[in-house]
Amino acid sequence: MPIDPSRLGGVSILTVTPLDSAHRLIEKDFISLLDFITAPVVEGEVVAGVTVCGEMGEGYALTDEDKARVIRLCKRRLGPSKTVIAAVFALSERDARHQARLCAEAGADALMVAPVAPFPYAERPLLRFFEAVGAESGLPLVAYLNKMYKPFPPDAILAATYALHCVAAIKDSTGDAAFFDKLLAARPAGKLAIQTVTGLSLSSVRAGADGLMIGTSNLLPKSALQVWAYGRNPDPSAQARAQEAQDRLLKAAQIYKVGAPSSKDWVVVKEALAATGVIAEAARHPAPPYELLSDPDRLLAAEQARALSASERNT
Repeated sequence: MPIDPSRLGGVSILTVTPLDSAHRLIEKDFISLLDFITAPVVEGEVVAGVTVCGEMGEGYALTDEDKARVIRLCKRRLGPSKTVIAAVFALSERDARHQARLCAEAGADALMVAPVAPFPYAERPLLRFFEAVGAESGLPLVAYLNKMYKPFPPDAILAATYALHCVAAIKDSTGDAAFFDKLLAARPAGKLAIQTVTGLSLSSVRAGADGLMIGTSNLLPKSALQVWAYGRNPDPSAQARAQEAQDRLLKAAQIYKVGAPSSKDWVVVKEALAATGVIAEAARHPAPPYELLSDPDRLLAAEQARALSASERNT
């Protein structure tokens, strides 16, 4: 039976995937990561769940078997109280439906689904795509309106997407505050609006966002939870703590800039997680075509990660 769509809100961690040198999932390190990111409690609030196998989790490179293993591990380790959202990024509708069926059979609670790239924001084909994926899986969808798709979809498409029975939420990564305001205005009762841009996390929570999916929360899960918990409290001291938490997350995002231009967020994040002891050195490998950071870049990422982790522990 599908979960209550409200469970897709709150803080969902966009998890990386620990891989060995042969690019296979290392289960013990993934379990260590799950324990770390779901441990914090802030003002009675806890992490709502995880979003796996997305871009941050190198889902593009995972085999069907490893994707299913990731989902099953999450369900087994986190239990029924946490929501497991599996990402579907595909090059065709046929592939998207295959991934959707695979994730549903592995036990995912919901799917985060991006339109096939490059996908025109034409209403009928976009809605048909979401309906096809939803029908294949039988799961609620988080429709991902990716910043790559421009021009941004018009208001009519936002309303039409929300109106689909299979769509429980829309996730925004445009980085445009005005667009998120439009998303909130189009949101009907019972549907959710989720923000994924670090710099807009606090302002979005204040404006009425239903959830956050922040990539840097792999490193600083407590900070993401502080933005969520304190950001909804109008007390000035709570707002100040929420701002401090967002500032830490933004500093963590600067670590992404370490390394060659071809390095990706998840490459640097896994190096940082290894440096802080969350995962083992052997589990930091990225999938091709990406490579490990050079030693100078690796040391810089490690130094910055340790400093941020120590800063978060003192809050």
